[in-house]
Amino acid sequence: MSCNKATLLIEKSKIVSLSFKEIFSLKMHLAMCSACSNYNKLSRQLDELFEKIGEEEMKSMQLSEAKKNEILSVIQSFES
Repeated sequence: MSCNKATLLIEKSKIVSLSFKEIFSLKMHLAMCSACSNYNKLSRQLDELFEKIGEEEMKSMQLSEAKKNEILSVIQSFES
């Protein structure tokens, strides 16, 4: 698995459930790739920071459903 694919799966997992194959492949890649492991750690830290931001502030940062669907479409196009 490429690092590009791994980072896409890391972010995809925050939106939808990954398949068993995706989970297994990602875990194998993370076990061997320190760069992606670091990316995963930093990405989780960013998520935690955003969770700490007040709910009112987060409302102004939320994506519309149309934008979320657009992002999902782009992610899915990389999987093909």
